[in-house]
Amino acid sequence: MSDNKSIHIIGIGGAGMSALADYFMDDGYLISGSDCNHSDNTKRLRESGVKIYHRHDFNNIGNPDFVIYSAAIMDNNMELKYAKENHSTLTRADAINLISHQHENVIGVSGTHGKTTTTAMISYVLINAGINPSVLLGGKIPSKNKNGIKGENILVCEACEFAKTFLEMKRDISVILNIDEDHLEYYKTMDNLQNAFSEFTSESQICFCFGDDKRCIDAGSNAKKYITFGYGDNNDWYPLNVTKKQGKWEFDVNHNGEFYCHISLNIPGKHNILNALATIAVCDYLGIRSDEICKHINSFSGVARRFEIIGQKNGITIADDYAHHPTEIEALALSAKDMGYKKVTAIFQPFTFSRTHLLKDEFIRVLSIFDRAIITDIMGSREINTYGISSKDLCDKNDKFIYCPTFEEAKDYILKTVDNGELIISIGCGDIYKCGRMIFESL
Repeated sequence: MSDNKSIHIIGIGGAGMSALADYFMDDGYLISGSDCNHSDNTKRLRESGVKIYHRHDFNNIGNPDFVIYSAAIMDNNMELKYAKENHSTLTRADAINLISHQHENVIGVSGTHGKTTTTAMISYVLINAGINPSVLLGGKIPSKNKNGIKGENILVCEACEFAKTFLEMKRDISVILNIDEDHLEYYKTMDNLQNAFSEFTSESQICFCFGDDKRCIDAGSNAKKYITFGYGDNNDWYPLNVTKKQGKWEFDVNHNGEFYCHISLNIPGKHNILNALATIAVCDYLGIRSDEICKHINSFSGVARRFEIIGQKNGITIADDYAHHPTEIEALALSAKDMGYKKVTAIFQPFTFSRTHLLKDEFIRVLSIFDRAIITDIMGSREINTYGISSKDLCDKNDKFIYCPTFEEAKDYILKTVDNGELIISIGCGDIYKCGRMIFESL
């Protein structure tokens, strides 16, 4: 790779793909890319000097040394077909594999939920402790206006289980935050999913795993050594004296039965207790002092699109969150309902037909926690709707659900019905954040 200095990226606007663009730009590569969707990432990359095409066409490619493409790109895409016929091509997983082998110590953060926040937390602590890590993140790196940075010997990277792509990367230190039902259109069974996590940890010197879940322990024990974190005092790392103030959590951290430090989280959500414990355990293993770790976790203000407040106008608060799995949506709903708003409304964009079909009942259950839920059309991404599923199928099951196919319709409905003191959250891993911004600008 060091001899090649130009890259074209197909699907460059995606969270993971834009991180690769950032990383390679730091390494002196000339980057171009294409993405049909206009997004914050494409805007940011264009402002950084990247040539961005908002259509797929073989003429976009030019003559790069190699082409990286997203898993969201269909095999019949003309730009991808031309790239494969005429250039050296890499999947995102191939690129991460190559990057990871350029680093002495790779931290792979895995799990169905919490990867981005925990990867960001670990990176934030390391950066502020004076270490210069490389980072590949599915969101903005705190204090950096980008998703990827090239540093020195340590790489902190989200490790995604989709289609076993996390098995492609080097992982000296592995983290398992949780193992939950997802991507079952690929894995078919939970046992197959757990086996993939077991294979993921098998090459690790050490695994930090969620000790309150047997699946996580069984997978983590495949590493040469494993350390547990969780709520129970049977874990190596666990919280005590847990309290909540205005939706945010405080607790003492205990390590092997001894007090380690006190944490006062600056981000809402009880699940972030576990993300913090995982971060503390990893950073302590890397030799960061306890006072440094705790100081930086206490000042960590979160990642874009994770309960991000877009703004407040006329007594109405607009927020945005990346949640796209029922477990994540439930945690978000419970946190939001606990913050004292008069009413909490979700605007949800389901992502992929398979997930919506397989977890339909769970989506209905967790969306019912909100005072009302507006559901837009499903973002199919890489899939064709062979399931015959639609957002209207969800809305027909609960009279608190309102079907608004487009963002424009969702915005108009909110503007007609919004109440003073209401919290409105746009939810999903697609481009639903645009709807929240449209509402905010129209208030």
